[in-house]
Amino acid sequence: MVSEDKTDETFRSESMNDSASGGSLKQENGLTEKELAEITEVEGLLSVSQIESKIKSIPYIKFPANVALENSSLYKNNRGEYVYNLFYSNNEKGQYNYVSLSANAKDGKLLNYNCTNSPDNNITLSESQKQSAKEKTEKFLLYVAEEEFKSIQLGTERENGSLLNKYYQRMVNGIKHLNNGISVTFDAKASVVTY
Repeated sequence: MVSEDKTDETFRSESMNDSASGGSLKQENGLTEKELAEITEVEGLLSVSQIESKIKSIPYIKFPANVALENSSLYKNNRGEYVYNLFYSNNEKGQYNYVSLSANAKDGKLLNYNCTNSPDNNITLSESQKQSAKEKTEKFLLYVAEEEFKSIQLGTERENGSLLNKYYQRMVNGIKHLNNGISVTFDAKASVVTY
């Protein structure tokens, strides 16, 4: 025969009262207030298809033909923000194309973007093509990072055929912040952002 010890019952009762006063008592459904708050926060996140639509609407973003979503993940970064990582690929006719991107799961803000393209390495861009590419790059940046764009200045530029890579360095009160900025690679011939 098994009997319950009265001291165990008293201890359980006191523990429950202590927990209640500390605010960590589980709700009737078995979740703490913190867990319920987290569920409420996650309920407000955009879906993968909503993120995809937002990204595809950005000027000068063009996914390579026939890429399809291969995998997606959602995580919480060290600033407490939810971030989607999406990966699209296509392996038709021996040509591998992909898009890899990260976006804020609450508002769809683009954080990172990388895609394959076939740049024309055999051309030299004219000054007007370079100027046009710079204007389009800045239009892209104003669209995806308007606030950040206010505190950056063009640092380095590299050219590789039709690709122009520009690094905009963060400046605060006239002071450069090393390794803190935005890098954009723009295909001037195709008029698309590739990175």
